[in-house]
Amino acid sequence: IRWMIMSTLATGLFYALFLWLFRRGRWFDLSRAYLFIILGFCSLFPWFQLPASVMSSTPATEFLMTVDNPETYVVGNIPMEEPELSLKLDIIPSIYFGGVALMLAILIIQLTAQAVRIRRLRREYPVYGRANGFDIPKGALLILVPDNTEPYSFFKHIVVGTRGLDEEEMHCILAHESVHVSRNHSIDIVCMRVSCCVLWFIPFAWMMLHELRAVHEYQADAAAADGDNKDYLRLLYRQTTGFGYGHITNKFNSINIKKRIVMMNKTKSRFGAWKMLAALPVAALLMM
Repeated sequence: IRWMIMSTLATGLFYALFLWLFRRGRWFDLSRAYLFIILGFCSLFPWFQLPASVMSSTPATEFLMTVDNPETYVVGNIPMEEPELSLKLDIIPSIYFGGVALMLAILIIQLTAQAVRIRRLRREYPVYGRANGFDIPKGALLILVPDNTEPYSFFKHIVVGTRGLDEEEMHCILAHESVHVSRNHSIDIVCMRVSCCVLWFIPFAWMMLHELRAVHEYQADAAAADGDNKDYLRLLYRQTTGFGYGHITNKFNSINIKKRIVMMNKTKSRFGAWKMLAALPVAALLMM
C-alpha cells in the first residue's frame, strides 16, 4: 500500500512538471526520455531505503508506517493486529495483481490481433521495400492496400490505403510513417503500455502514455514537413475538413490537428535541455 501511495504521488508531481516544462516545447527526444525515466523512477523509488541515521520520525513517515502496518491493539504486553482491518488490507495485493494480469492480457491480445492482421495483409497484397523505389527506412516493409485503409505503422510495417491518394500525398504520408518506423515508436508504445500495466492504478501513467503518443506525432510531423511544410499542412487541413480525405482516420490523425500545426510552427528553445535538471529537486524531495 505504501508503494502504491508513494508511486501515485510521485507520478502526479512529475507529470505536472512535464506539462509545465515540456508539453509546449519542441524538444521531442528529451520529452521521450523524460517520460520513460520518470515513470521508471516513480515505480522504483519507494523501495529505496535511506540509512537509518538520516531517517526521522516525521508526520509523513509516521503516516506511511501506519498505512504499511495495520492498526494494532494490545493484549497484555503483546501488540496484536486488529483482525477486521488486517483482513481488509490482505485483499489489496490480490486486487493489484489481478489488475496487472488483466491489463497484460488485453495488451497481448491487441498485439496478437495486429500481428495477425499484418500477416493477412502480406498474403493478400504486394509488399514493397526501399529497393522498389519507395522512400522508406532500410528494412521497412510497405503494404499498399487498394481501398480506404487508414495509414498506420506497426514496428517495421507501413500500411497505406491508396484510394484517392496522389503522388504528393503519398510522399507526405510515407515521410510521416517512416519517422515512426525509423525511431522505433512502436517499441516505445509497447514499453510504455507494459509500464502502465504494472502501474494500472495510477491515472497519471495512462496520461503519460497519451503524451508519448503526442510526442511521436509531433516528431513525425516535424520530419515529414522538412522545412517547406505547405503540402504537409494542406494534407492535414484536408484531412480535418474531410475534403477528399475520408479514408484518413485516427490512425494518422491520432492527435488534435490544431495542436500539431501549432507545434510545427514553433521554434526550438535554446534552454530546453536544461529543463531536465528541474526534475532533480523533485526527485530529491521525494527520496527524503
